[in-house]
Amino acid sequence: MPNVTLDAIAGVSIGHNNFVNEQRTLQMLSTGLVGIARHIKQRELVWQAKFSAKLKIQLYGLDVDGTKDNLDQVACLFHWFGVSLCNYARLVGFVRGLSMNDFTRTDLSDPTKFKTVKESVDGYINAIPELYDVVVWRNKVGAHFAITAPHKSDNIATLDMSIMFPVTFSNSQYRVGEWTLTRNNSSGSYSSAIPCWSVTEVFENLIPRYWPKISIATSEEAN
Repeated sequence: MPNVTLDAIAGVSIGHNNFVNEQRTLQMLSTGLVGIARHIKQRELVWQAKFSAKLKIQLYGLDVDGTKDNLDQVACLFHWFGVSLCNYARLVGFVRGLSMNDFTRTDLSDPTKFKTVKESVDGYINAIPELYDVVVWRNKVGAHFAITAPHKSDNIATLDMSIMFPVTFSNSQYRVGEWTLTRNNSSGSYSSAIPCWSVTEVFENLIPRYWPKISIATSEEAN
């Protein structure tokens, strides 16, 4: 039986009977990520077909058809996708670290070795440019709103922007972080540091790495 490829670009491949719990969790997360990406892609294709290149950007709070209820769902899907994608990639990085002997299972019983585990996984994540914006957004919005857990590096614009409705429709895709908020106070002028990204664009860019047999343009797997 051939090995299971977890990252085709980084060359992370394991046996079918190895890392059973990790493989099952990756399968679960993959199912959700593919489903979210396909759902949003189908919505984008509807508007692309209806408006062609005429529609460039949609204001916050209203969908392309002028309603808001479905756009609320899209916003939640960005939250779920962002958090789940980071968990997925970090777990692949964990398996990679074990496979490359960056650390061992025994190290998980020794708190003094925890930093080694995290640094190995962080190194893997930082080497994937397609994840960068999602990771920042996850840290400032998806996992928790920055305004509810301020970091010393967060400015007032970033804190305020973290709880403003995030979704726009721009260049034929739903995106978050499309606009930059500016706030002025007695100490100066500040711009929000929340990045712009698209679920479908990020997913499609990661297909060669994680899901080479998947297409989100249809409901079926690509041959």
